[in-house]
Amino acid sequence: MENSESEETIPNTRREEQQTAKEVAESTLCLFKDYFDSRIGSLKRELKEEEASKSDKVLKKLKAEHSYNFKFSGNKVQFEFNSDIDHDISRIKRATESRDYDKFKDICYDLKDKIHKRNKCIKIADKSPAGWGTVKEYLSDDLASDTDDERGIRSAERKNKIKFED
Repeated sequence: MENSESEETIPNTRREEQQTAKEVAESTLCLFKDYFDSRIGSLKRELKEEEASKSDKVLKKLKAEHSYNFKFSGNKVQFEFNSDIDHDISRIKRATESRDYDKFKDICYDLKDKIHKRNKCIKIADKSPAGWGTVKEYLSDDLASDTDDERGIRSAERKNKIKFED
């Protein structure tokens, strides 16, 4: 009787081992499938983003070649700034659609810097008697920030004042 019980436990043990091995194999296969699905999805998103970026560059180049002729240079500068912001907003939209939140965050920081720089230029132009001429000189020098910035603004003002008086 004891013999028959031990004979029954051997097949049961084997069945349990086979069942465990089968479960491990299925679990491993499922993990591989999930990994490859996520990698393929990631590659698809990267390809879409790269393709969109290339088409944006071509579109931007075409728009620049066939752009409107502005009567006033200030309007052209503002139009280009607005177009640049519009382009970045499109990039943000694509980054959120592809759930690339790091890229989303980077673009937002870039936008904030661009707007800050533009507002700074507006304040310089408003404060200076030479107006936007000072800003042009200042931007062409493109010095550092803070104290160097102030020196750059004063220098640009002097240069433009001389041009303005002539």
